[in-house]
Amino acid sequence: MVLLHMPIRVLREAIYSATAWAAGDFFAQFFAAHWEVVRRRAERENGAENNRHNATRPPRGHMMAAVDRPRLVLAALFGVALVPLNAGFNGICSRVIGVPYANMFAAFVLLSARQLFMTPLTLLLYHNTTTYVRGGFDDPTCIQLHKTGADARMAGSYGALAVERRIMTDVMPYPLLSSWLIYFPLSAYCYLTPKPLPGAVAAALLIPWTAHVSYIQKHMLL
Repeated sequence: MVLLHMPIRVLREAIYSATAWAAGDFFAQFFAAHWEVVRRRAERENGAENNRHNATRPPRGHMMAAVDRPRLVLAALFGVALVPLNAGFNGICSRVIGVPYANMFAAFVLLSARQLFMTPLTLLLYHNTTTYVRGGFDDPTCIQLHKTGADARMAGSYGALAVERRIMTDVMPYPLLSSWLIYFPLSAYCYLTPKPLPGAVAAALLIPWTAHVSYIQKHMLL
């Protein structure tokens, strides 16, 4: 019975994780598409006197049609791939630290371990995997560098090492900082309650952060 329960639990965790990452990516794409429509509409309104036809023409296609489906699939697959990594991390923490429920010390140490190790590792894996799949390491010149400190450091050299430096120094700090808005309340919940948060609820709470991670990836990398 226990052997049957374990695959079901793993499958459930995989579904929750895939949903959280895919949903976050979807909302990031939808948000970007929405603001692109707003920008184009503003441009048409500014030029309405010179081009009345373009001012009244609706945007090409629908925002839903602009959703990058392969990107959604990649996000879902990444969520599934994280399951064994999270399971191993949680298993080690439960044996070494103990359960965080109604235990302030355990809750604090668990939060510290997650934010100093697990979250940076997750971001490093996500940004590297997504950049690699989209060809960022094969052709680093297509990466959106913007005007950040990476421009001066890279100094015209766009090799794989420069891309990695870009990820670690300019991209990761933003989602790492925003992750505290998710994991600190979750840690406080674990301390204040005697039972874990349901997996579906935890996955839903993770979606705003995964959306931010996806948005940063697209607009600062690929």
